[in-house]
Amino acid sequence: MLVNAVPFATIRENAVKSNSTVLDDFKRFGKSKEIDKRVPRELREKEKDRPYEVCSALVLCDNGDPSFFYSIGTCDKKWIVCNSWRYSAQWLNRGRAPQHFPKPTLHQRKTVVAVWYF
Repeated sequence: MLVNAVPFATIRENAVKSNSTVLDDFKRFGKSKEIDKRVPRELREKEKDRPYEVCSALVLCDNGDPSFFYSIGTCDKKWIVCNSWRYSAQWLNRGRAPQHFPKPTLHQRKTVVAVWYF
């Protein structure tokens, strides 16, 4: 069977190689389409320490002035990835877990949307 050889192939790719109704065959053989599971990537030590560095720098800038924190502007920002990738799917036997794949790298082309308010 073609699915056992290439579990990542789509129905369209398998239909080129077979004349039967591929989806019906998959169901008859007990296959189901499962979406890949994305697992979070590991943070580097520098990335883990960054929030602490920023907070400690703000506390050191205070200098005993209670109005210091009221003069800070707040920013909400969201990074939007320009590459619209899709989750891939696999044809697996029923009840079997899909393979895990790492999340895409953070160094993709992105655009930032920022809103500042005081």
